[in-house]
Amino acid sequence: MLADDLKALKVADLRRILTTAHTAAPARATKADLVARILDSKDAQDAYLTLYPPPPVAVAAPAPLPQSTETPPPPPPQKDASLPPEDSELEKRKARAARFGIPLVNDDSDKLKARAQRFGTAAASNVDAEELEKRQRRAARFGTNPPVRLPPLSPIHTPTHLSPPGCLLVTFSPAMTSSTQSTNLGWPDQESICKYTSYTEPLLSSELARRASATTLGDTHLVSFQPSPNPHLANQDRYVVQDWPLPDGLWSFRAIFDGHGGHATVDYATQVLPTQLKQHLEARSQSHPDYISQLLHDTIVHFDESLKRDLLAILPDVDVIAQMTNDKLHTLVGDLQASEDRDMVLKRCMHGTTALIALFDPPKRNLWVATLGDGIAGMSIHIPPLPSSHPLYQALGKKDHLGKWSASLLSSFHNGCNDAEVEQIRKDHPGEAECVRNNRVLGAIAVTRALGDHCFKLSPIFSDQIFSRTYPGFSFSATSLEEIIARNLTPPYVSNRPDVQHVNLNNDQYQETRLIMCSDGLVDLYLDQSESLTQEQLPEIWLRALDKRDTSSNTGDNLALALLRHALGGEDAETVSRNMTLEYEEAKWMDDTTILVQGI
Repeated sequence: MLADDLKALKVADLRRILTTAHTAAPARATKADLVARILDSKDAQDAYLTLYPPPPVAVAAPAPLPQSTETPPPPPPQKDASLPPEDSELEKRKARAARFGIPLVNDDSDKLKARAQRFGTAAASNVDAEELEKRQRRAARFGTNPPVRLPPLSPIHTPTHLSPPGCLLVTFSPAMTSSTQSTNLGWPDQESICKYTSYTEPLLSSELARRASATTLGDTHLVSFQPSPNPHLANQDRYVVQDWPLPDGLWSFRAIFDGHGGHATVDYATQVLPTQLKQHLEARSQSHPDYISQLLHDTIVHFDESLKRDLLAILPDVDVIAQMTNDKLHTLVGDLQASEDRDMVLKRCMHGTTALIALFDPPKRNLWVATLGDGIAGMSIHIPPLPSSHPLYQALGKKDHLGKWSASLLSSFHNGCNDAEVEQIRKDHPGEAECVRNNRVLGAIAVTRALGDHCFKLSPIFSDQIFSRTYPGFSFSATSLEEIIARNLTPPYVSNRPDVQHVNLNNDQYQETRLIMCSDGLVDLYLDQSESLTQEQLPEIWLRALDKRDTSSNTGDNLALALLRHALGGEDAETVSRNMTLEYEEAKWMDDTTILVQGI
């Protein structure tokens, strides 16, 4: 019976079945509850059969038909000796087709041979590289065989206000090859468990540009990359590039939002926060740098507070929620989620996002960088050769006055690995040993400041009674929801207050300036290579990577793509291929990575 089969599974397996079926289960459900939930859901039962298919059942041979004694049975058909024997692979495909009730589909080569025999044409055959090159020269001469357009990837989330780049046109040549390889992911005790596609140039560079949605908008260079082929693990990074014609000139807004837990908060922040900041700039009474810094800070805080206000507006008072029965709570949450607008209000507080914002005034003599979370912003400045009489000569010293680039970090790092952030949280929550555990807030979340994530900002009753009953629910890889609720004693634990830094850009002093912004995915790629690296060292590393970028890698003029290529393996085509195409769907083995390089 199905119930007995389910009882034989582990709790983790039962939850996996419900997750696959997109069927909600209470956070505190017992094994019996999970089994009952699966038995009550047809989708969950279908998911069980998909994940744990029954073994093939041997079918008894049918009884022989009675045969007439008057007419002898016809002899069994004899195979034509001239026909080729059926191979074992074809027999397997026939058996599979019979087992699952699906049509037998011939290989493309079989179709081509049958078509050639039917129409009296020659079937295509394998040709060597020399013959292929001759055909391509003939095609180029007579205008046949147009370039092949690469098919687009599965749909990914891209900023709604930015047009996704078109497909790349690539003309294939014998030198452009790809092959399937295997890797054990660096686990020496494991066999080769994952496949990937190995590319050679120039196909490798064009494929990376396509998968990373490489885009150049004026003097802004962009990529956003998540290699997982699993659509349920789609990229949650977003970027925004906007220029605002205000009464005093053209203001420039650049931002990267790194979502987590889901797409609701990051999508809403991308759509709403820039508009709110633009409106506040239009209504401002002055333009002093300190005033703009405070305006930017307050806009971010007020945006996050509005998420909480919207949630409290659709819920009963806390005292009422505390007295509600389990059935009434399920009904309340179900009614809220039945409304698309109210469902999104819930999810915007459950999900979260970091924010990394750069704002330029019209003459681009002032830059403001706001950090909320663990995104990174750095600036590189090219200083021209200076005469010894120039004031900057003495200030910069001998190293930087001869026309060199210098780099600096502009952002803060709001993460549980930052001792200053951890110290502040412990100071705000004295006596709570588990307010930070394993470099994570309440043992669950890495960032210490973010938009959304209100299960770390509100009373635990909201997580326990409301958020835990939503569909499809939410969870954390590092700990359970029950442990988060038990540790949530004196919220808030995650802050919504950004750090804002003002930079005076005196363009008369510099030949060229670049702003580099990225989500923490790029940081992780470098830290995975060397644990001794620090965030402060990254701008200098990026500066060297751009200065010495490999022109043979065909990253073109897109500086963001050049940085991504450097982090994925640089000139090592095999490493870049593996990092780009690894067929691993169980979890994100690489964090979402978004890079923005802005010329100033």
